[in-house]
Amino acid sequence: MFDGEHRPVTALLRPPRRPTGREARGFLRRLVREIRSHWPHVEILLRADSHHCAPEVLDFRRAERVDFILAVATTTTLRRHVGALECRTSVRQGVGPDKLRRYKEFRDAAASWSRVEPIIARVEASAQGTDRATGKP
Repeated sequence: MFDGEHRPVTALLRPPRRPTGREARGFLRRLVREIRSHWPHVEILLRADSHHCAPEVLDFRRAERVDFILAVATTTTLRRHVGALECRTSVRQGVGPDKLRRYKEFRDAAASWSRVEPIIARVEASAQGTDRATGKP
């Protein structure tokens, strides 16, 4: 983990497997508690890969007032939301040599989440093809 100026704050050595939501929440709970013991009013922004987008982490960050940007694993539902945007972006990019980047915001929820959350999708198109990413702001 790094601070806002990209300096290391802490590291976690663990087995090479995807952490459970419970493991991720436990680590974040200890980290947030330690940070707030020194700076009780600091704003914390969690930015992490999709394996941290577990129900336990989502509920924890809401209860502890932690802002977040989490990647969301691609699903059929997410592909449906961004498919048309991806096609339109690819067609528009064909007009020029530069990379074209477009965004779409929508609300969705995985079956395991306790509520519907906002999701932002990013689609890029260039001469090399298209790339998409989705995340929860």
